[in-house]
Amino acid sequence: MAIIDGLLVGVGDACFVLPLSITLECIELTRQDIARANGKHIANVRGELVPYIRLREHFHVRSRAPEIEQIMLVETAEGRFGFVVDRVLGNCQTVIRAWAVLPPGQVVSGPRF
Repeated sequence: MAIIDGLLVGVGDACFVLPLSITLECIELTRQDIARANGKHIANVRGELVPYIRLREHFHVRSRAPEIEQIMLVETAEGRFGFVVDRVLGNCQTVIRAWAVLPPGQVVSGPRF
């Protein structure tokens, strides 16, 4: 078990925590940005093309996206990429612990308020 510093973000009514240690910055994603990318999940961040994952689609959140979303840019050993969220709620500390291996296709997310 460990306590990590995180960034609490929201998508619809769902909340997620991104580890602060890998979070680089937050940038806006407008409908015009999406149109310029021809619907591909790629953002131009100061001349660098960065792929992103829409948490709304990945976790099947059924609410409508705001006009301006946020891309949380992160960096891992695999490179830079982004998570698209509705809003950034603030810093938090989160308790994490190892779980047993989940069957394929199963996910666990939280917290829920």
